[in-house]
Order: sequence, then structure tokens, then C-alpha cells
Amino acid sequence: IIFDECKDMHINALIKFFPNKIEEMTGLLNIKDSVTSLVEMTEYMGKLRELNIPKLKKSMDDHANLSSAVDKLFSQRVGQFLSHEISIIQGGEQLKFVIDSIEMAFLQGQDKERILRLMCMLSLCLSGLPKEVYNTLTVEFVQTFGIEEALRILKLERAGLLKQKDNNTLTSVSVSYTHLTLPT
Repeated sequence: IIFDECKDMHINALIKFFPNKIEEMTGLLNIKDSVTSLVEMTEYMGKLRELNIPKLKKSMDDHANLSSAVDKLFSQRVGQFLSHEISIIQGGEQLKFVIDSIEMAFLQGQDKERILRLMCMLSLCLSGLPKEVYNTLTVEFVQTFGIEEALRILKLERAGLLKQKDNNTLTSVSVSYTHLTLPT
């Protein structure tokens, strides 16, 4: 019943809707102590049946647990990447930590678009990655996410978003992928 009422609402409207709905339900449950006549009791029981409290409670518990898990996962991952982006922009000694974190992200199988974003930001802020860092990150990226990602690396390089400090980037990319071992 509640879902039907709120399914088309904007998130800002939901922020006001749910506290009001909880207050309404709490008020309904608190009325039971003040019911004195049989007619009032019949009305009260009808309203309770409409709510279908066991089903509603399970749905609300599931929703709360799922929301909490998604929020926790999202805030951890997004917060981690956001702090790395800030470190890249600020520069300094934290860049080695960011590079190590990117390598850990490969091992953890995290979102490849976020990893590429960090790699490109690092490349842009440093005016190119040192050759050994570039080779390590690109090779690990391709080994982790598949050989088809080599084309994406090349496209990013051609767009100027991912590059080495020296100018022979396309040659070094093709050379750096010659020693990849492909699964059979």
C-alpha cells in the first residue's frame, strides 16, 4: 500500500513522506489504548488489516537492511576513490600511495571505469606518467580486465588523457603488450 503511494515521488518528497507515514502508523497503534466502544474497535481493526503489518514490517526491515548495506558499500568505495582524486589534485608525497591503491584496486577487481578515471587524472596532473608506472598500470589493467581493454588504453592515449612522460607513447604501448600472457 505504501509503495503504491510513494513509487512515483521524487527523492525530496520521500524525505518528508516517510516520517509522516511512520508518525501516522505510530498514531494508529497508539489509538488502541483509547478505543472504548465496539464500533471504534471495529474501525481500528479494519485500519490495522489495511496496513497488513506483518508484510509491511518485513518489507520495511528488508528495505532498511538493503539501504544500509548499499549506503555502506557506496560510501566506502566512492569515499576511497574521492580521497584518491583529491590526493592526485593536491600532488605531493601521496601520489605513490595513490599508485599503490590503483594496483590494489586491480587485485580487488574494483570498477574499471573508476580505475581508468584515476589513471587518467594522474596522467593529466603529472603531464604524463613515468614510463615504469605507465607500463605497470596499463599492463595490469589489461591483464585484469581483458585484452580488449588494450584498445581502450590506446584510445585514451590518443585523446591525450593517458600518456607517458616521453613522446613515443604509441610505440611503447604496443611494445608493452607484447609480453602479456593470454589465458588459453
